[in-house]
Amino acid sequence: MMTEMFSSTKRPFFASTQYLVLDKIDKGIYAEFISKNFKKNNIEIEQNALDFILEWTKGYTFYTQSVCNMVFLLTNKIADIHTVKRACAELLTNNEAAFFQYRRLLTPAQWEMLIAIAKESEIVKITSKNFVGKYNIGSPADVRRIVKALIEKELVLETITKTETIYQVYDVFLSRWLEREY
Repeated sequence: MMTEMFSSTKRPFFASTQYLVLDKIDKGIYAEFISKNFKKNNIEIEQNALDFILEWTKGYTFYTQSVCNMVFLLTNKIADIHTVKRACAELLTNNEAAFFQYRRLLTPAQWEMLIAIAKESEIVKITSKNFVGKYNIGSPADVRRIVKALIEKELVLETITKTETIYQVYDVFLSRWLEREY
């Protein structure tokens, strides 16, 4: 949405700024930052727990902070992998009401596509025989139409690079919940 605001000739802010790309924070740097903040509060977080958090949240700051906050609440002295997994499960459960609303707002085909994309974590060849066949989601034309609708509803993120287009569920918690439940 922000890119379109500045790159579309139909928008009032067209070409009025320079682009700045913010990449994900390096996992090693992020893990060190998290560990230091836990230590400030006399809590040790195990390395495998840190690795799991950063993998499970895909390194996105909002989700990483949410998990870390929940882990902090659930921990007395040592945050281990079991505590982290419990925190993740609790966050997904806390968000279920919103996730059920998404299902009500989508057609059955859109819902099934969202599940398929979540199970893949990210997909490059969205209309490939393998993907379409694996999830029994119709023809490539159906896939393109459904994915377009999910992108417009901001449930699927489309990332275009020099060499490929990557699709993933926008909300990491929704994606993880869909993986778990379906």
